[in-house]
Amino acid sequence: MSKVVVELKHKNALALLQQLEALKVIMLDASQTAKQTSKLSDKYKGTFSKEDADSFDANTYQSRNEWSGS
Repeated sequence: MSKVVVELKHKNALALLQQLEALKVIMLDASQTAKQTSKLSDKYKGTFSKEDADSFDANTYQSRNEWSGS
């Protein structure tokens, strides 16, 4: 048998996989399940340097002011 990693794209996908497991077509390995409980802010924390983040914020602020006419 071979193993594959599957990314679930729909909320009902896990239920379908569990039905296949009940039919003995596949076997789910709960130890390999990825946890999606982390926040995006935790996932990307430290990606930008402080200087880059400040520059990005300043650019965003400037762009918004240009569009609003302020």
